[in-house]
Formats: sequence, structure tokens, C-alpha cells
Amino acid sequence: MKGVYSPEEHKKNIETFAKIVNSLKGSRGEQVERLFKDFDNKFFTSPASSHYYAFPGGLLKHSLEVANNIVHLANALYPDKHSRDTLFFVGLTHDIGKLGNKSYDYYIANPNERARQYVPYIINSELKPFLTVSQRTLYLLQEYKVDVSAEEYQAILLKDGQYIDSNQPYKLKEEPLALLLHFADVWSART
Repeated sequence: MKGVYSPEEHKKNIETFAKIVNSLKGSRGEQVERLFKDFDNKFFTSPASSHYYAFPGGLLKHSLEVANNIVHLANALYPDKHSRDTLFFVGLTHDIGKLGNKSYDYYIANPNERARQYVPYIINSELKPFLTVSQRTLYLLQEYKVDVSAEEYQAILLKDGQYIDSNQPYKLKEEPLALLLHFADVWSART
């Protein structure tokens, strides 16, 4: 389980998140903000996984790290190819499928108390229909009418790279944004 997360750091991350969302151009910032508010800001209290960032607020912390990583990677590898708006957007929203839906959280506390110290959260089997995190993320974005370009769509869809069998048809056909998001996501889990 990665990370120690103080209340002060959590508060700072919520403030940083709000600044980034408010900086998104056009109506997209409002659309994203509405999605998060509609989920009663569950984004701020959800874990990011059952292993990495497996604590309340882990999803927020991880998403901010991915947003920061993707900006740095893009500046180094593809300067001036993507707007900061695009980079921040895919970085912040790439895992919102981990919110689940309004009725069911994606992750729930592990009911096995002995195992909880090693795997504090498990995927909620009550959450239907089953969708991958990427599919659920894209579904939520379209449900809330958040503007997503084709390149952003591909980046979110392929965020897990070639680790996922269903991504194999895209091998060597990924747009640069998809590769940047994947590596920013992996780097966040590794640091």
C-alpha cells in the first residue's frame, strides 16, 4: 500500500484540483466540476486501487500525480504538441471510472478483516454492469456531456497500455497522448 497521506496534504490536493478544474478552458471545466459534484465529491475520498494509493483520498492524490507527470513528460518528449488543458484533463480524469456509479462505489473495504491489512479494498461486485475502468471513465464523461477529443478518448481508453489484452489491436498505433498518459500513470504507481 503506497503512501502516507496527512489531512494537510489532502486539503492542499483538493485546492490544487479545484484550481486545475477551474483553469480548464471553455465549458469543459464546468462539465467536469458538475460530474464531480454530482458524485458528492466522492473523488476526494475514494482509494485509487487495492494496492497503490489504497487509502481515502488516494484517487485524488494519484490523479494529481498523473496530471503533473504527463505535463513533465510532454514538455520533455513532445513540447508544444498538446495544450496544458488537454494534458491536465486526461491526467485528472483518466481513472474516474473508479468512482463507480451514484449507487455503488467501485472499491469497498475488504470484508475479510485479516486480509484487509494487505488488501484494504476490493472491487465491489454489486456494481453493474461490469465495465473496465477506462470504459466506465469514458461512459461517465459522455453521460455528463464532457467534451472529449478523439485523441483524448484513445488516451483514456489505452491508459493501461499493452498490459491489457483488449489494447493489443492498438499496438504501435497509439497516438502520442495515449503513450504519455500510460507512462505518466505507470510512473505514478512506481514512485
